[in-house]
Amino acid sequence: MLSATRHLLGLGAALLLLVGCAASSEAGATADAAERSELHLQTFDKVWTEIRDHYYDPTFGGKDWKAIGDGYRAKLGDLGSDAELHQLLNRMVNELGQSHLGVIPPEAYVSFDSDDDDDAPDEEPGKPGSKKPGDGARPSSSKKRGDVGLEARMVEGRLTVVSVREGGPAETAGLRPGFVLARIGRREIREVIARLTDLGRDDGSIERTMERLAASRWRGAPGDSLTVAYLDEENAEHEVSLVREPSVEKRVAILNLPPMPTGCDVRTLEGGVGYVAFNIFFLQLMKELREGILSFREAPGLILDLRGNPGGIAFMSVSVAALLLDERCELGTMRTRENLMRFPVFPVSDPVRAPVVLLMDAGSGSTSEMMAAGLQEMGRVLVVGAPSAGAVLPSVVKTLPTGARLQYPMANFLTPKGLAVEGKGVIPDVFVPLSRASLLRGQDNVIEAARKLLLERGARQERTP
Repeated sequence: MLSATRHLLGLGAALLLLVGCAASSEAGATADAAERSELHLQTFDKVWTEIRDHYYDPTFGGKDWKAIGDGYRAKLGDLGSDAELHQLLNRMVNELGQSHLGVIPPEAYVSFDSDDDDDAPDEEPGKPGSKKPGDGARPSSSKKRGDVGLEARMVEGRLTVVSVREGGPAETAGLRPGFVLARIGRREIREVIARLTDLGRDDGSIERTMERLAASRWRGAPGDSLTVAYLDEENAEHEVSLVREPSVEKRVAILNLPPMPTGCDVRTLEGGVGYVAFNIFFLQLMKELREGILSFREAPGLILDLRGNPGGIAFMSVSVAALLLDERCELGTMRTRENLMRFPVFPVSDPVRAPVVLLMDAGSGSTSEMMAAGLQEMGRVLVVGAPSAGAVLPSVVKTLPTGARLQYPMANFLTPKGLAVEGKGVIPDVFVPLSRASLLRGQDNVIEAARKLLLERGARQERTP
């Protein structure tokens, strides 16, 4: 009897313990749900308030932002995860029908894994020191910078070598223009592209992100190595280890940004056509750029290559445009909540009057698009290549309590005729995508198309009485 009683007492204690555990678990789940609900409310309010107070259009395109917010806030109780919240927030901000406006979830932070001594490991998105969306490898702590002498772009949907520096690590290892990159470090290129595709990125966004991510891996501490796998002209796969050499690139620091590589390429093509390429609109390049452009006053035509140029100092667009115009004009206007900024062009005394072709692609953004759109609209240039990024608006990125980021535009840009470039891009007059076959032949088919176009135009003008 005593044994049976002890057994029942023990069973009772066990049942009490189980009930206690269940109660504790339920309490913990309730606390977690309450904490999540509070986090979601804080995140929602931050998004709604930021746009209410700082979005460039205080009329919100004629829509009632308060009513929109009230409607979506009422749905917060139905959410079970941060991912669902981010989807809800994107539906809300999409009511404004504006590009450069959205919530970027932490899982969208795509980067190449880093396996080099000079690169710190990836940090958890949303934590102090973490990378912004689309960032590549973390910069080296070394003050001396190196690179592998390689430039890659998306060509026909694949990350492809477009140039190698003569005598640099990439050329010495056997890499050539037209070779397709299959892997950088540990990361397979196709995996990164698939990830971006799954995240709903459009083709232009994928191109820009892939090129930026790849560029981040070429640079690092001199002496450190980077493993690269590639497909040659026969599509045979090879793997090489590239040892970074001290960079020959000029680097310029502006405001609180880290030093950026800058460069200007000035040369004369077959037939006397001038060619000028520069990779960013920084004032430190203006002297070299001005001299390069004006040196082709007597040329039959001039090509300005803005492919891969993400922009820079907005008002530098008028300084470059002034070298190509002989009458005062305006490239466009940019409106914030408080101000209207105009971009007037005051021509230099002896500008280039020859025909001009601008080369554009998905990597051409911001200031590049402002200048190209204005000059194209007034008929001063022909645009050749592929549509530009459609990312002309200056935007702000704010971190949210969930670790996601909110991006929204703080100003709008319109051409003199009132056309918007944001979300649409500058559309080429002549569409010519870069070709892998031409790169393998040692030729850039976009430059060649522009060169022939200018010479043919000049020949027609000479035949006209």
